[in-house]
Amino acid sequence: PFLDVPEDSWFYGAVKYAFDNKLMSGSSETAFNPDGMTSRAALLSILYNFEDRPETDAAVNYSDVQSQWFAEAASWAKANGLAQGVVEDELSGDTPLTREQMAIILYNFARYKEFDTQGRADLSAFSDAGSVSEGARDALSWANHAGLINGAGGALSPAGTATRAQLASILKNFCQNVAGK
Repeated sequence: PFLDVPEDSWFYGAVKYAFDNKLMSGSSETAFNPDGMTSRAALLSILYNFEDRPETDAAVNYSDVQSQWFAEAASWAKANGLAQGVVEDELSGDTPLTREQMAIILYNFARYKEFDTQGRADLSAFSDAGSVSEGARDALSWANHAGLINGAGGALSPAGTATRAQLASILKNFCQNVAGK
């Protein structure tokens, strides 16, 4: 239903899949905003919705989340080890989601769901492999092996952010390659 998602775009199939499977919605009734920024909170909320918004006993103890729209998703994610704060007590949910943060969250979610997380790719083939954070190396290696984050032009761009179209593509690949849906 989105006017900004033409059928001949590279992301049409991914956006259609994400929309049809209720993973993502539009930024309005007629716009998807494919080039728009994706936040940490958006990915946590998508995964929380994927799980049918389960109740959690955990209280949000991020100082920047208490009354935010994503507070329940953040509590659930923290209680299940999906995401850690960017700094000690702050989730920074509205900040742009980096590719390596996305890999970590999806890797943790796959482990939470007990999906296969054994495979690893050799990241040394990418020109910027040395810029992958130590804490993200394992997750990004898994995400590359699973066909989620493939890089472009010989680079992974681990600190780069993902657009909404890219997130739709990654979620489609996650569902098909990892979750078997």
